[in-house]
Amino acid sequence: MGLRWRELFTSKINAQLRWDRWDFVALAIAMLIIIWVFALKLKTFYDLGYTSDLFVSVQLARSWLEGRGLLTANCFGNMLALHTYFLLLPLGLIAKPFGVPGLLFVLAVSVGAAYFCAARVLRLLSLHGPVAAILAGAMLFSPLSVAFYQESHYGFHVEVLTPTLCLLLFYFLLQQRTVLSILITLVVISVKEDAPIAAGMVAIVAGGETWVSSPAQGARSRLNRPAIIVLLLSVLAVPVLLAISWSQSQTAYAYYLLNHLGIVAPGSLPRPGALFAFVASNATHWLGSSTVRQWIWVMFAGSFGTILLRPYYVVAGVMTTLVAWLVNSNDLLWTPRFYPTEALLWCGLLRLRAP
Repeated sequence: MGLRWRELFTSKINAQLRWDRWDFVALAIAMLIIIWVFALKLKTFYDLGYTSDLFVSVQLARSWLEGRGLLTANCFGNMLALHTYFLLLPLGLIAKPFGVPGLLFVLAVSVGAAYFCAARVLRLLSLHGPVAAILAGAMLFSPLSVAFYQESHYGFHVEVLTPTLCLLLFYFLLQQRTVLSILITLVVISVKEDAPIAAGMVAIVAGGETWVSSPAQGARSRLNRPAIIVLLLSVLAVPVLLAISWSQSQTAYAYYLLNHLGIVAPGSLPRPGALFAFVASNATHWLGSSTVRQWIWVMFAGSFGTILLRPYYVVAGVMTTLVAWLVNSNDLLWTPRFYPTEALLWCGLLRLRAP
C-alpha cells in the first residue's frame, strides 16, 4: 500500500514511445475538434458576437504586409510600445488574405493540437491509449479550458495559442530533446513580454517530473538539462523583451498603461529596472494579495485537487500571478492574464499516470 501511495508522487517517463493506433485515434479526434471549434467561433463572429481586440489583432498581424510598419494598429499606434506580440507577424500571412476567419482558424487548430499534444504527453507518461484519449478530452473540456478558449467578448488574443505551445514544449522537455525544446521556447517567448513566465513554469514542471521519475539514479542523471536551458532562456528573455518594448516611442495609450499600473503612483516605473526593484521590494504585498489567494483556489479547482500531489507547483507557479497583481484589475481569469496559469494547470493535470 505504501509503495502504491508513493507512486502517486512519481512519474514514469517512456521516452522511447512509438506511435500506435491510439495516436491515430487521437489525431482523428483532434481534427474533429478543429472543425467543431472553428464552426462555433465563425458562427459567433458572423453573429456579431466579438468586438475590439479581435480586429486589432488582425490589424497588427497584417500591418507589416501593408506597409504600415511592424505591429501597428489604427487605434493604438505602435503596439511594440505596449506589448511584444512578435508571434502575430507570421500570422499576418494568414490574416492578410483571410482576415478575422483566418485568425479564428489558427485558434481552432491550436485547440485541436492541444488535445493531441495532451494525449501524447499522457502516453509518454505511460498511460494506455484509451485512458490517454479520455483524460486529454477531460483536460480540454474542463470549465476553465472552455472559458479560456471561448474568449466570449473578444474571440481571439495571440496569448490563447500559448498553452498549446507550452504542451508541445512540455512533451519535448520530457523527452529531453534540446534543440526542439529551445526552438519551441523561442516561439513561446515571441508571444508577449510575460510569455517567458509560462515557458519557465513548464521547464520547472518538466525538470521536476524528470527528477522524481528516476529516484534510484544519481543526481546528475536525474537532471533535465534541456529544462535548465529553457528556464535560463526564459529568465533572460523577460528583461530583453521589456527593454525592446520600453525603448519604443511611447504612444498616448502606451504611456497611460505603462505608468498607471494599478498599484503604483503614475510615472514611478519609467524603466524595466525600476519595475524589477518594485516587485522585489513589494514581494510580501504581492504574495499576500487577493490575486494570489484567488489564484490558489483556481489552481485547486482547475486541477481537480491533484495539485496536492505536486504542491511545489504552487510555489513555482505563483509567478504566473505577477501581471494580474501589477495591473490590479481583478482580471486574473481573463485570457491575456490567465494563459500562464492555464499552461501550468495543463502540465499539472497531465503528469498523472496509472499506478
